[in-house]
Amino acid sequence: MRTRHYFCCLVAAALSACGGSNDTAPPVAITPATPASAATVVLDRSQTVSGTDSNNNGIRDDIDSLVDSYPLSAPQKKASSQLASAIQTALLTSGTLDPAYANAQEMHRAQLCMNSLISGYTTYSRDIEAKTLNTEPRIKAWIAFETAIAGQVFPTPQGGICK
Repeated sequence: MRTRHYFCCLVAAALSACGGSNDTAPPVAITPATPASAATVVLDRSQTVSGTDSNNNGIRDDIDSLVDSYPLSAPQKKASSQLASAIQTALLTSGTLDPAYANAQEMHRAQLCMNSLISGYTTYSRDIEAKTLNTEPRIKAWIAFETAIAGQVFPTPQGGICK
């Protein structure tokens, strides 16, 4: 947990050093950090935390495309989407302890789901998280989420872990 917090602080510091303009940056084409994937995904760099979710599935469209580009089976992509949705929900609704705690539990459940289906799942979970937190407002929302759950203890989820 500390590593994630330090990573977020490092990313926030790096973004704040990128310039002083409030203009929306042009989309950035990136190649997912997966060995077998050659797809190029254009990330949403808008200054809103929510970004664009045209199909209302709780995942930004660019992150949907990212997950679709992974060389994974349909159940593995569904598990990856479960994590992407949990991260997005945490960014949007974690202003206080109760929703932040529930969101952290959902993220834990999603990571356990990915772990049960994907060998080396951390490659994908870290990629999803890093690319979801790609602007200063999103990083600030993530830090607010992390701050809200600081010091909490999370039991292992009971029941099914995959949605």
